[in-house]
Amino acid sequence: MAPSESKDVQAPSTSSTLREEGNALYRAGKMPLACKKYMEAIKADPADPIPPRNLSACYYELGVYTKCITTAKDAISLLGVDLSPADQAHFEKLQARISKAEIHLFKSGAAEKKEVRKRILEKLPRYKPSMFTSTEYFTVGHDDVATIFEPDMFKAFAPETKEVSFFLGGVGDARAVLQTFAVISESERLKGSPERKYHFTINDISKSALARNMVVWMLLNKLTELGKEDEKEMVLNTVFFIYLSTLMPRYAFEMLGETISNAIDTLEKGNSPLKWLFLHEKDIPSYLAALRHWLGEGKQIFTSNEIVGKVALKMSISEAAGHMRNEGNAFYKNEKRLYIESAVLFPSNRVLQLHDPGFLEMIQKYSTSPRKNSKIFKKYLGENWHFNTTLMDKDWYADLQGKHMFDLGFNPFEAIDHFAYLEVQTKPNKPDRLFEHMKPFFLEAAKAIEYLGERLKVEAILGDYVDAAENIQFGLYETVTRPKEFPILYDRIHLSNVPDYTHGHVTTFVHAMSILRRGPASNLRATCLRNSDSWRTVEDYLADYNQIPNTDTLEALAQVKIVIRENNALPYPMADYTFYTWSKPGPHSFSALLPRKQFMKWFCSLFFRLALPMRIDITLNSKIIFSPLNLCILFRLIAQLRGFGYPSHWLSEALLNIINNTVITTARPPRAKPMKPADVKRNYPERKLCTTPFSHELGTLASLFQPLLPFKLTSPLISESDEIYKYTFKLEGYMNYIAQPSCLILVFIKESLFPDNNAPESVLSHLRLFLDPSTDEVEPQVSGKPIEQLREEGARVWSSFSWDGKGKVASAWMSEGFVKEIAENKWSVGLWRTDIWEAVCMPQLVGVEDVVMKEERWVV
Repeated sequence: MAPSESKDVQAPSTSSTLREEGNALYRAGKMPLACKKYMEAIKADPADPIPPRNLSACYYELGVYTKCITTAKDAISLLGVDLSPADQAHFEKLQARISKAEIHLFKSGAAEKKEVRKRILEKLPRYKPSMFTSTEYFTVGHDDVATIFEPDMFKAFAPETKEVSFFLGGVGDARAVLQTFAVISESERLKGSPERKYHFTINDISKSALARNMVVWMLLNKLTELGKEDEKEMVLNTVFFIYLSTLMPRYAFEMLGETISNAIDTLEKGNSPLKWLFLHEKDIPSYLAALRHWLGEGKQIFTSNEIVGKVALKMSISEAAGHMRNEGNAFYKNEKRLYIESAVLFPSNRVLQLHDPGFLEMIQKYSTSPRKNSKIFKKYLGENWHFNTTLMDKDWYADLQGKHMFDLGFNPFEAIDHFAYLEVQTKPNKPDRLFEHMKPFFLEAAKAIEYLGERLKVEAILGDYVDAAENIQFGLYETVTRPKEFPILYDRIHLSNVPDYTHGHVTTFVHAMSILRRGPASNLRATCLRNSDSWRTVEDYLADYNQIPNTDTLEALAQVKIVIRENNALPYPMADYTFYTWSKPGPHSFSALLPRKQFMKWFCSLFFRLALPMRIDITLNSKIIFSPLNLCILFRLIAQLRGFGYPSHWLSEALLNIINNTVITTARPPRAKPMKPADVKRNYPERKLCTTPFSHELGTLASLFQPLLPFKLTSPLISESDEIYKYTFKLEGYMNYIAQPSCLILVFIKESLFPDNNAPESVLSHLRLFLDPSTDEVEPQVSGKPIEQLREEGARVWSSFSWDGKGKVASAWMSEGFVKEIAENKWSVGLWRTDIWEAVCMPQLVGVEDVVMKEERWVV
């Protein structure tokens, strides 16, 4: 509705005409043009209070709250003292607008924000709890090797650039890092590229992945210090076996052990084993744990014969399923057949001549008939070779619950395709074995390390890449732990397929893009490997995870544009890398925002996608689509959207509608898995959808995130932060079966709503149907007053909590009033998983002694 036109004194016709034109533009949603007309009206008649009154309304809609307040006060001053009833009404309306604008100008101080961010990162999980107690450890990558640096990336617009920065999340075996080293070196030495400084921030969630890279890099660095070719050949063989083999000969195993010992000695003194490698002090104990395990207990877990058996079994299964391709020439095929049969890879002839001439003779005599002679190699390896302990992560192995679950099924001969040498001049020279194919890759990486010298810096950060990115973005690392000259913006970001595990590009766009430099040379790349057959296009991927159906919506909501799309030459197009960059250098203009109605629908859609993911079939491993994020992401997203230009009152309204259970929308919870763009675009009949089961958690999170929000939130469900405590719930009935990561939620049920004070199996086994406020549209039998009452009064869901699977204890930050209510009014608490929507701990009464315990207060 346009601002009111009532006024006792008739304004000059010019001013009146301009106001009318402004009102028409206001009603059409063309706020910037309406502002211009109102300002012209003010100029035409400075004594008229109507134009500044209308202008203040326009500024409010634009989210320009300071100007809204100023112009509203100007309008009040023009009203005078003796107000008519009509002017009194306008006065009160202006005062109310000023109050609303002040609410949406809320801003905490920088110091408070920093402390709150630190506390949230430390205390409040961003993912639903996992059924695992450790993180997966992937030892060998599957990417085609590709540089993330191009020699001419700055040539056209910033040739004077002196420093280049790279961030690699989920770095794995660091093949992209080593390839980039080599390409940089070649471009400077052979192609005339200017000399620059290069900073690589490498990150992985696995301590063993980073510790393994450290060992490999120590050996590559050693390579640059050696003069004798035989010594270099020995180091290259050791690197090869660490990198691609399950078993290794004695001499390589001894060099590995010596390198690990050197790393331990240096780390125990608090130092990095390489002058160009920066380690965060907090991560060093984790690296030491991995290294010590490899040097000690890890050696004892598997015998060489056991490894041979595991590899042979896994390779035969893959071969029978048609997953083994015919890489390489005839000699490769013999080596590959022997690997399938006996887990053997061939060292170089020179090393064999020096260290194991008997095995060299065996290869020459028996390798041409690999099937017939495999037992000979099995016996030799069982007696003389050793398990590559760097493939072992102690914690992940413990989670697997037995040796039979430990997977060594990677095919090292895929490296023939993955390491194709398309980007470098140095290539394999008629290789006769896998080692000779890989040798130039390692050799050129070592040469690059030596050539770059002090211009190269690699920073390793252990943990979730999202945590690392948030720490970097907001300066949460202290300068004593992360030097101030280290980058906070990166020219290139490489995420591998980490988004497969972190809710797709929701986290990518909120966290990774935030540390990408805005410029034409900058890009972010990621691939989809975990479930690449689930999507044919980038839009399919974004529709399911982000509720974004097309590129226009992507630019409007994330300021992101697609640079390189899916690769339709592949059977699964999303298995190749897609590239993204910023679509503009700064905030949106108002006209570039998603229209308000569409924005509100999208926000509701994303909320329901997070809160009520579709049930999946976990027996189809390649079809599993993880939905790991808890509801904390909404608050992080809100701050980013405000920075893009979305008005704070849009954001507060979207959030408060969910908290206060006043959502009226054309959106619906997911009804397909995965959702397609057409599903996201669909407008259902507008109706109220109940969000009460999620209101208490969102209200608590709103209180905890309040200092970081661009507005002040008030609601009966939003407690003061000093009323929020950490509560633990002992759930002895927990059953861990077919474990999956990040899928658990706490569910509180008011048992008194049911006969005999006991929720029936029909509710417990179909919980998602009862929580979905639109179930009546697809399952009419699941409707009616009892269902609505359960939703409104009897079910509360919590996604942001920690879970100790061994101790069977859940820990969550909750308001004192909420916990008191559920304890005193016969509420029960259970644990559900949202991948299959089944209970893994049946509900038990909260009020029973020792079920719930109150611990520390949020505000200390």
